[in-house]
Amino acid sequence: MFHESFEALLAASCGVDWSATANWMTAAGTLALAVAAWRALGKWREEHAGKMAYDTSRRILSLIYQIQGLLWIEPVVYRGGQRMTPEEVLAEIPELYVTEVRKQAHAKWGKVEPLIDDLRAEGLGAKAILGNEISERVRLLLSSLTVLSPVRTPGYKPTAEEMGGEVLTAEQFAERVVREATLRLPELIAAVEEELSPYLGSHRA
Repeated sequence: MFHESFEALLAASCGVDWSATANWMTAAGTLALAVAAWRALGKWREEHAGKMAYDTSRRILSLIYQIQGLLWIEPVVYRGGQRMTPEEVLAEIPELYVTEVRKQAHAKWGKVEPLIDDLRAEGLGAKAILGNEISERVRLLLSSLTVLSPVRTPGYKPTAEEMGGEVLTAEQFAERVVREATLRLPELIAAVEEELSPYLGSHRA
């Protein structure tokens, strides 16, 4: 009885609604927990997105390196006792490079084609995870690789503009397309590697 009277007297003298204060403190505590949970969720999402980008980048590069290993995209050519860089080979003896890449494509297409299909699927998936730029880079690389298919038939009739003023048969034009696409492969691979490097450098599995 005395305890209850004392609480009533204290509340009256201080003018404080202790029940309201308790409710406010509960609400503040709930809000703080909600903010902490939201921040934790945001951090998890950021880490999850980073891991997805890292994993996707690794898969794309793994497929490209496998294709590179099956074809002659990193040529081993010696001048005297010195190995020539791919850039030197491309600049000085491009026909040898094209010939060797095409020869390997004909010999190993059974292994290359499934890798190209996998790379195409990864490139489509990369659009949502890594953005349009990398997806476009992969698409351009795929276009050049697909041209190397031994079963590709030159059924396309080139326009006068495409022939550059020359008179070419469909077969001659197809040969030109293959040559130019093959010579672009190192440049296209380098562009994909450069585009993926931020995702590989900013996250560690």
